[in-house]
Amino acid sequence: MLYYCIIGAVIALWLTGIVCRHIRGRRKMIRVIEDNCTGCTKCLKICRRNVLEAVKDENGTHIAVKNPYNCTACSNCVKACKFKALELYSLRNRKDD
Repeated sequence: MLYYCIIGAVIALWLTGIVCRHIRGRRKMIRVIEDNCTGCTKCLKICRRNVLEAVKDENGTHIAVKNPYNCTACSNCVKACKFKALELYSLRNRKDD
């Protein structure tokens, strides 16, 4: 019986984590600060949700947001960037650029 309670608790915590990530992802969005981006692609390697992509143009390689609504606002890519080229911003306080 105790075994079933432990399994139930683990499943409940796992589902709670999924719901919290989904809610946080709807409140925040990732943005690339292009002046700081060097195109090193460390953020691409760490993003599990396929949100970012490398774009090559006349200015060289830089990162762009490909699928913004796949982002769960985990901030792993922000932590991976040494150049502070990525930031999470709140959709509630969003200013039109």
